[in-house]
Amino acid sequence: MRTGVGLRTDDIAVVKALRESVAAVEAETGRRPQVLINNAGRIESTEVALWDADPESIKGVVEANVVGVA
Repeated sequence: MRTGVGLRTDDIAVVKALRESVAAVEAETGRRPQVLINNAGRIESTEVALWDADPESIKGVVEANVVGVA
């Protein structure tokens, strides 16, 4: 049994591989796996107006919270 699988939602090959893994588990066990998705998200410790924020900091927040890659 597999546990603790990470998923990069920005990579279609990874999503496809996960779907194939789920199908394999279903075929092996005869049951659909129960899944917990934990999305921690990210905020910055310093809050400033958007126009004063560091562009790399904004990029990191968007990648973590919207794209799913930190």
